Amino acid sequence: MNKDDLTALALEFSTKHRVPVFPCSNDKKPLTLHGFKDASQDPNQIRDWFSKGAACLIGMPTGAMSGISVLDIDKSKIDDQPDGFAWLEKNKHLIPDTHTVRSKSGGQHFYFKHVAGTKCSAGKLAPCVDVRADGGYIIVGGNGYEVLNDLHFELLSPFPQSILNQRSTSPISQSPSATNASSLFDIEKHKHPGQWHDWVLRWVAREVANGTDTEDIVRMSLEFTLRGDNPAKTEKEVRIMIRGAIEKGFSPRANSTFHPLVHPLPLAEKIPALPKECLPPSLAPWLIDIAYRLDLPHEYVAGASLVGASSLIGRNAAIRPKIADDWTEFGNLWGMLIAEPGEMKTAATTLALSPIRDLERRARAKWVSAETKLREKLNLELEREKHLKKKLKDMFGKSESEDLASVEAALSEVHRKILQLNKKIAMGGERFLCNDATTEKLAEICMANPYGLLVNRDELAGLLASLSKAGREGDREFYLEAWGGDGEHSYDRIGRGTLYVPHLCLSIFGTIQPGKVKALVTPASSAGAGADGFIQRFQILLYPDRTPTKIFRDQSPDAAAKKQYETVFDEIAAQSWAKTTASLERGFTTAGPDSSPYYVFSFDDEAQKIATEWFIALEEKISGETSPAFKSHIAKYRGLMPRLALNYFLTETSAKAMHCAALPIEAVNSAIAWCEHLESHARKVWAGVIDQSFHPTSSFSERIEKKQITNGMSLRDIQQSKWRDLKDVESVEIAAQKLESLGWIKIFICTDRGGRPSRKIEINPELLLRLTE
Repeated sequence: MNKDDLTALALEFSTKHRVPVFPCSNDKKPLTLHGFKDASQDPNQIRDWFSKGAACLIGMPTGAMSGISVLDIDKSKIDDQPDGFAWLEKNKHLIPDTHTVRSKSGGQHFYFKHVAGTKCSAGKLAPCVDVRADGGYIIVGGNGYEVLNDLHFELLSPFPQSILNQRSTSPISQSPSATNASSLFDIEKHKHPGQWHDWVLRWVAREVANGTDTEDIVRMSLEFTLRGDNPAKTEKEVRIMIRGAIEKGFSPRANSTFHPLVHPLPLAEKIPALPKECLPPSLAPWLIDIAYRLDLPHEYVAGASLVGASSLIGRNAAIRPKIADDWTEFGNLWGMLIAEPGEMKTAATTLALSPIRDLERRARAKWVSAETKLREKLNLELEREKHLKKKLKDMFGKSESEDLASVEAALSEVHRKILQLNKKIAMGGERFLCNDATTEKLAEICMANPYGLLVNRDELAGLLASLSKAGREGDREFYLEAWGGDGEHSYDRIGRGTLYVPHLCLSIFGTIQPGKVKALVTPASSAGAGADGFIQRFQILLYPDRTPTKIFRDQSPDAAAKKQYETVFDEIAAQSWAKTTASLERGFTTAGPDSSPYYVFSFDDEAQKIATEWFIALEEKISGETSPAFKSHIAKYRGLMPRLALNYFLTETSAKAMHCAALPIEAVNSAIAWCEHLESHARKVWAGVIDQSFHPTSSFSERIEKKQITNGMSLRDIQQSKWRDLKDVESVEIAAQKLESLGWIKIFICTDRGGRPSRKIEINPELLLRLTE
């Protein structure tokens, strides 16, 4: 198979089944820096990998990374030894019709949907029968591999539980009467003392957990004696292992009372990749280029770009999502990117917003020239004022004349011009971007820019925290009014008089750290001042999962894509979309005051039908939410979807890619894809509000995994440790009950010391066993 065929096969496989792939050498070794962790669905990356180098085979990560687990049946490499096909012959009735591949060595791979918690295992079911799941990968195609049954991955069945259950009843944990212990342990393979100790320790733990009698365990273990050692030494070490396993809670003292173990905990769903429909085609090449070079999720640049473009549309355009109703949504958006420090969020958003900064620089340069001319006019009017005042003073005391009235009129006109010039100078001209300003100053800027501008903060926490301080309620109200796109606000200050902003429109985008978001979400879900819907207005709320170790890339930016990206932003700012749509027959009207009118768009017939169906489904979803705070967040998707559709439409119209006056179905489909994707991010952010046990349970489970919470600890001991999210009795109780329902622990009453009974925990031996693997 040549390079072109291999590349085409890798692209076809990844696209068809929506799974990431990576290149491997002919001996199945990954050719990427971090192995299967670097797997990608990016077509450009796949072409780059497979079109050069030593790529001969196509690898796919198994488990949660791809959503696929594989049953791997191999032939034995040793003559006269059983192989996986003997097991397959006895158990083929357990395997449903599924995607099947023959390996180049004659083995077979059976593909299934991944079952959460399934890990890789080798030989636990039977010799030469392996499970490829979390932590592993499989060769899916290439030289010597043949697809025997091509079934699409969406049609696959979950990994058969009847097969997975065999791992707990395989010879390694059967009763001594059914087990030939020596057949389970290859002494030569594990002849290194460290390997021998680790293997036997795990075997002893399993036997203790299964309730095997101590003496039976010792008797079987004697067959593990290493060459050069004696059985007495083996027995001594194994008895120490048995005692340790019992002390650590592996004995089945109350095994039957545990609920079925759910491990790992389903604390948060994996965030899916950003759908390609979300990126406007005219902007996508540059955004994808940035994300690839920085090795970041597309959300890092897509969110900033979306909000940046929306700030240029702002109050210039609006959409009426219904046919007869005059409900109107404007183009501005609020967005927030949540990521840990060091995740390059600043670098990514800076590149995505660079056209806005360029527009701001050009506007400031233009203002410098305009301000100079305005001040020249102002100085001239001030001189004229002095002359008229002197002339008027000279005329006082003299007989009344017609000249006096004309001088007074001229002086009044001069005062009007001076006031007008001072007001223009104070407003500061056209603006596109503001990073940090008091709300009073920002209000003045908004007066000069009634169609909106972008507030960009590298760290949103500072802005949001300042708005929560006592005495800053007016500032918070200012921003709340600015979200709608056509709000109004007034300031009344002693010494400064009244400042009235008739048209208030702001777009906001910034970055923030996860810990600081939690401090905002908590008050937003209470009944206090924070529950005013402020945080819910950040509808472009992005919280991508952390990426594995980043790939270092050093390649030149795509200059053509960058130029196109910048040109589209310039065209949006110049309102070229208005010139295009105005030449068409139907689709828009104008509304608003004469001083600042705006265009009003609607959906075309096909798009309106899809939009209406989506609105109806959204109302059902909203009514099903139990958390008031999260319900408030999802409810604002009523306006978000049409706003997103409007932005997509005007962006592509500005790029000369669309030629219609009403929003087509492509715009609606993109907006719906965004809303569905944003909901997954929102559920991650609001997880602790949606499920009150989320944060305490997460903290409790982490302490168990770190061995800070151990067998026999009382709930009181845990609460008094004052760990994060476990500082009060209620939180500990909620977390303990949740983990008990998930099979991690069992709560029991202890009266060993003759005092007051205490409620203690026992950790599921099966969990302890998994944590040792």
